[in-house]
Amino acid sequence: MGTDQLYPSGDAELSLTGNGGVLAMWEVDRPRTTHVELNNRITAADNSNHPIDDHATHVAGTMIAAGVNPNARGMAYQASLASYDADNDVSEMATAAGQGARLSNHSYGLPAGWDAHDLSGNGGWHWVGNTSVSQASDYLFGLYDSEARDYDNIVFNAPFYLPVKSSGNDRGEGPSSGTQHWVPNSSGQWISSNISRPLDGGSSGYDCIPTTGNAKNILTVGAIEAQESSGLLILGISDFSSWGPTDDGRIKPDIVARGVDVFSSFSNSNSSYGTISGTSMAAPAVTGSLGLLLQHYANVNAGFTMRASALKALVLHTADQIGASDAPNYRTGWGLMNTRAAADHISHSINSYSGDRLISRDSITNGGFRERTYYHDGEGSFKVTLVWTDPAGPISSNTLNPTQKRLVNDLDIRLVRDSDGTVYSPWVLNPASPSSAATKGDNSRDNVEQIFETNLLRGTYTIRITHKGTLVGSEQYFSMIISGKANYTTNCSGTLTDGSGNQNYVSNGYHSWTIEPSNANSITLNFTAFNTEEDFDFVKIYNGLDTNAPLIGEYSGSSLPPAITANSGKMHIVFEADESITETGWNATYSCTSGQLSVSPSSFNFSANGGNNTVSVTATCNWSIQGILPPWLNASPNSGNSNATISIVCSPNPSEISRTTTITINACNGLSQSITITQAGCTPPTTPILSQSSSINICNGQTIPLSVTNACSGCTITWSNGQTGSSINVSASGSYVATASNNCGTGVSSQAITVTVSNIPTAATITASGATALCQGQSVTLNAGGVCNGCTVNWSNGMTGTSISVSSAGNYSATVTNPANATGCAASPASNTITVTTASAPAAAVIAANGSTTLCPGQSVALNASNTCSGCTVQWSNGANGQSIIITDAGTYTAMVLSPNCGTSVSSNAITITTASVPAAPIIAINGSSQLCPGQSVTLNASKVCNGCNVTWSNGMSGPSITVSSAGTYTATVSSPNCGTSPSSNSVTITSASTLIPPTITATWRHQSLPRRNCGIIS
Repeated sequence: MGTDQLYPSGDAELSLTGNGGVLAMWEVDRPRTTHVELNNRITAADNSNHPIDDHATHVAGTMIAAGVNPNARGMAYQASLASYDADNDVSEMATAAGQGARLSNHSYGLPAGWDAHDLSGNGGWHWVGNTSVSQASDYLFGLYDSEARDYDNIVFNAPFYLPVKSSGNDRGEGPSSGTQHWVPNSSGQWISSNISRPLDGGSSGYDCIPTTGNAKNILTVGAIEAQESSGLLILGISDFSSWGPTDDGRIKPDIVARGVDVFSSFSNSNSSYGTISGTSMAAPAVTGSLGLLLQHYANVNAGFTMRASALKALVLHTADQIGASDAPNYRTGWGLMNTRAAADHISHSINSYSGDRLISRDSITNGGFRERTYYHDGEGSFKVTLVWTDPAGPISSNTLNPTQKRLVNDLDIRLVRDSDGTVYSPWVLNPASPSSAATKGDNSRDNVEQIFETNLLRGTYTIRITHKGTLVGSEQYFSMIISGKANYTTNCSGTLTDGSGNQNYVSNGYHSWTIEPSNANSITLNFTAFNTEEDFDFVKIYNGLDTNAPLIGEYSGSSLPPAITANSGKMHIVFEADESITETGWNATYSCTSGQLSVSPSSFNFSANGGNNTVSVTATCNWSIQGILPPWLNASPNSGNSNATISIVCSPNPSEISRTTTITINACNGLSQSITITQAGCTPPTTPILSQSSSINICNGQTIPLSVTNACSGCTITWSNGQTGSSINVSASGSYVATASNNCGTGVSSQAITVTVSNIPTAATITASGATALCQGQSVTLNAGGVCNGCTVNWSNGMTGTSISVSSAGNYSATVTNPANATGCAASPASNTITVTTASAPAAAVIAANGSTTLCPGQSVALNASNTCSGCTVQWSNGANGQSIIITDAGTYTAMVLSPNCGTSVSSNAITITTASVPAAPIIAINGSSQLCPGQSVTLNASKVCNGCNVTWSNGMSGPSITVSSAGTYTATVSSPNCGTSPSSNSVTITSASTLIPPTITATWRHQSLPRRNCGIIS
């Protein structure tokens, strides 16, 4: 990484130690703050009571260890550290960032995919993925979740704060196929499984960075294997470091650093050390090194500091890519961090002569753009890196590999060559083919874009920043790092300087100046001061525009060079400084002499019959027509040394095609004028240009339009298959060309388009081997039929194979993929759909009587069952079936619900039915005399009366006994509350006698004895 070169004894001569800087660290547990390497420079910012452990102590040491053991020295070895545990990291990060925190390290993360720790209380491998989302892949890999969004929000709201996150150690993790392991079920309980699941990252190793490592605005760090000897020897990418891309195709990790066998402080004692491997070890090396870069920037830009986006851009811009390519990839991101190169860029950027620029803050508003124009001398490479802190994007959860883009404000950077409008685009990676090399095009996924060109022509170039759509927030700030610009002037006189002012120039520099005044005859350079490291730092002067021109001066040391003249009228100056001693530098002035050349007119036309024309030349020096004229033109004279008139003679044009040529007249000191001459002719048909690429693959049954983009007016377009028109549809394999014809004849055929038709696999027919309504614990096998040989069956639940066993409810379908088919035709249409449902044992029914539960003879009552499942049957305790039954007999009745799939419910509530008879006739008796005298009464009693029954008498009275005082015949009936009224009882008759009226008595003398009466004796 070259971080040690920034130390007081380092080659960069910057004397950076991190002194006065405060880094932050979030860890699962706490570091040993009393370790001799940490020297009580750690503050427990959240007063954590977590235990002290090796991991946190090692990470802290990698950042700030003092170097008591030189092999354990941290990157910013005199910095301080604020330590937090990870319990409330998001809220604590937001608070710390708001209070001015600049950098923080996060060497932890959620478990994902395979994990060898004892998570369940059972030994062995654990797969922590969500099986309801996928049986094979953990959806957390590549996911932009709510915590990644929170990280992005924090940085967006605190744009000078940069979190550094380890990418994770998941790649290639897991047991061999079919190994017994533990997985969480839908209830979160750990269950044993032997399902074959791929290793994390699958066979290719890509897409295994979980959650927060996929945030846009942070710096995600992977690990490489390297050895420290006399410099860093890169051995390769570590075998565990997690690779990208993110689910939406962004480049992660951003950067890599050494993470294998890293030696640092341990927690066993205040003087213990140890070696650990992991991206957890790589991230703090980056964080500590970033602290030194912030210190250096503050040293050379007093009162200013870099935005997080500028710091990130600087690190990515100056990184060294591992391998032959300079392009980014999904394995190591933008490469190995090069702290020395980043620091040199900061040093160079403050000097006007430098080709390096660091733009920490610029912005673009809705509908607007930003442009910066630079000169490139055609030597070396040109690189520009654009980074912006993007608003937090939309999140996904419980979704496998969602491809929705998380980029909110999509900025675009382009490099445009001013001379001809040639456009250069940034690097682009293809997430659908993550191992493929980067290409150049439109990057619509990342908030990092970089243009890197190694073979630019000499000239002026414009860096243009635009945006797509509407910017959220109406304005987007960005940072930009530039390397490879050169100093260029067209002035005829001026002053040049090494740019260091009153200070020594910066070491390890290569800078150039190009002087190209218009119409200059010569340029003379005069040094007014000169002091460089002799024999090591050189100023070189070339008689032309670049180093390919003749070298006319090379100077080093402290002697003032003589005046030097470039007689070409162009001068190129290079200043090279090595990595060691620097001096006060140099200053110079320059001036030029100029010449003149004028040609009129600059263009004219001849008819097809030819003719004569003249050209006037005004010159102050020798001039001549360059090259050989076409045979249909003659010019005289073709050279001269002063003003002249050239006669141009044009031959008739036998062709129907017009013709044009350019005559170039050159004069001294690079003066040049051009004359464009055009002769008309019959305009032939233009060669058709087809809008499609040279090779097109379509699927059987599809058609593809072929069209000509430049069909000439009045022309007939004829295709090689006999069709005509500027656009046709084809569905057969073959090579297609188009020709245009008109009254001038038939033109040249277009380029050929090869159309290849591939067969789409036939859709599978899927069937179930049993019932698709499943009870708890049941499963059914789904089989795919009609599958082509060598084809793969992909089921809608993510499983593969011609047969699968499912136990979850859902709609299941399958597609067939033929890997031998062309892209786009490999997958069949979807099969038919089979719906699998799941159910539990039925609930108990609730029964109720639709009437009285006491029955009289001939009566019945309906019993109804409710709370029954659809499609289920009801079975009653008397053997009857049905939702309702009619009961005529006494007894206790219950019901059970029978599911056709999932068994029988428990018994319902019970209903007891009783029966009763019509009551018997009562027997009535007179309690006294049945003959009543006036004023007398008698009691009538009813016996044989059933319990609960009512006695009703024929005189309307009720009750088991009544008192009557009237003559009459009396009967009674008994009524039951359930079974009606009894027959009438026996009848009793009550009579009454009137009071006797005394008789009128007449007496006779004869004595007569009177009879005795019932009602007394009359005297």
